[in-house]
Amino acid sequence: MAFCKYCGAQLEDGQECTCARSQEAKQAEQAAHQTAQTAGQQTAQQAQQAASAATATAVAAAKGLKPYLTGYLKSPSQAVRTVVQNNDMATAVALTVIRALAFGLAIWGIINKLVNTVMSTATMLGGSDMLGVSVSSNFFGSLLWGIISAVVFMALFVVVVFALNRLMKGNADIKSIYIASAANGVVTSALLLVSFILSFISLGLAIAILALACISWVIYGVLTAQMLCPDNTTGKFWLLYLVGVAILFVIGYYVLPSFFLNALGGVSISMMGQATITLKQTIDQIQLALAQSGGWMNALMEIFGNL
Repeated sequence: MAFCKYCGAQLEDGQECTCARSQEAKQAEQAAHQTAQTAGQQTAQQAQQAASAATATAVAAAKGLKPYLTGYLKSPSQAVRTVVQNNDMATAVALTVIRALAFGLAIWGIINKLVNTVMSTATMLGGSDMLGVSVSSNFFGSLLWGIISAVVFMALFVVVVFALNRLMKGNADIKSIYIASAANGVVTSALLLVSFILSFISLGLAIAILALACISWVIYGVLTAQMLCPDNTTGKFWLLYLVGVAILFVIGYYVLPSFFLNALGGVSISMMGQATITLKQTIDQIQLALAQSGGWMNALMEIFGNL
């Protein structure tokens, strides 16, 4: 036997009370349900509209790349100036994505070739001892850390050129600098893609082209800076630009090894298809053992002491 929680009237099983308070509560519940349903529909519609807008933007950017690249081949400086004047963020973002992906692919290609080369050499030297041992690179891990590296240094370069522009009494905003920097990365992106392709053929060539791509990044950075900075032929301009590049190299010296180790850390080693360990896990175990033994020097002293 049930009772109404508002008026206390006795109710049959499944019966609803008809008192005023019970009806008000029922109406309030129905209104809340309707409101939640309407909000859910609106959220779904907004998400669908946002996805459609993002798709349209991506399609527009892809369509805009072909005429831009055609114009860039005819006159790089004029093509970049046009993109900056038109405030063409879609083209800049598309070119940024291409460069970041190209760098990530190049990093993965080099790591994959390195792993295959090491494995082939080890198999040749170890013979039957290497049977059942397999080493594989992590495509998504290497690609991700390559993309992160590219994005970080593209952002740092934009900051360097912005600081240079202000020191040279220029008035370019950071958005214009980003657009110009992204638009000037066509040659660098092309070299990165060539490095990725060559990684299937020769490790040495792939690394050489990757280094050339990094050099082109700096060279074309000069064109970006000159385009946006006044007095861009003076000794002051060149000195400040070289200082900025030197700062980037110093940052890269301390940061890039960590990024590369994270990309390399995804390499996995398995024995007879059973136990699998990644290179990062191995490195972490070595670092832990070194920390427990008091560092490299103590570990080396212990090794030589046991000889």
